Amino acid sequence: MTSHVDWKEVDKRLPCAQVPQEKAKRDALFHEMDSSSNGFITISEAQNGLPHLLEGHFRKAHEAASYIVPVADLKPAVKLAFGVARKVAPPDGKGRKVKQTHDLCVDRREFHALLVAFRAYIELLLIFQDIDTDGSLGRLNWKECEKCLPLLEQWNISEKDAKHKFPDDWTPSMTFSAFADWCIMRRFGKLELLLDENDAEETIKYEAGSSMFAMLQAFQEWDVDGSGTISAEELAGVLMTLDSSFTNEDAMKLFAAADVNKDGFIDYSEFMQWIAK
Repeated sequence: MTSHVDWKEVDKRLPCAQVPQEKAKRDALFHEMDSSSNGFITISEAQNGLPHLLEGHFRKAHEAASYIVPVADLKPAVKLAFGVARKVAPPDGKGRKVKQTHDLCVDRREFHALLVAFRAYIELLLIFQDIDTDGSLGRLNWKECEKCLPLLEQWNISEKDAKHKFPDDWTPSMTFSAFADWCIMRRFGKLELLLDENDAEETIKYEAGSSMFAMLQAFQEWDVDGSGTISAEELAGVLMTLDSSFTNEDAMKLFAAADVNKDGFIDYSEFMQWIAK
């Protein structure tokens, strides 16, 4: 339950405030997570580093992690936070290689946005866990939500709003990603992300209800392995799941059209161009 969490301790470990002391902590944390020392954090480095900040005690190598928040796995929150923090800031330089690295990773400026988003998604993950009680492998149905309306009402979600989100009473249909987007849109309309820009702090409004956000979320869902690109196999799997009439050959033709630079993968820029056609 979110009420059992020591949020002051969470906020102490995730320095998000716009003050020099907190920025200095972000500097130290970024350099600690940047294991390759290249000025960028990959999704793998974020998956390893962010949960570690919230571990409850020192553990031996063979022991499973335990956290100061009652969550067994924080990676879903990390993945969503990483997805919204990437490319918040413009590339710091020119050239194709610089842009590709920037599009796949979080730089030092965006690390602030990553921490802010991670903090928000942790809270939503806890609520999602409280609601998801039927063992449906991470999907909510209406009956579960109906029992937890007070939790949803804190996010400006009414009973009528919630019921319209489900096809029937019992079918598990809402993933954590969809749930988080829904809650953010209803409560804030936008997720306010913070950016460290040299010595100045800059606030960026992330439009949670915009078409850009919807495209980003679609890209994340199709990017099954969280690599930052969509492979031919991932595209084929999604298309054939959405429409059983699709063949692998059909999917390969679409993939060839979308893979503009012919590197064997569809990046976010190519995905946007393809969807817009």
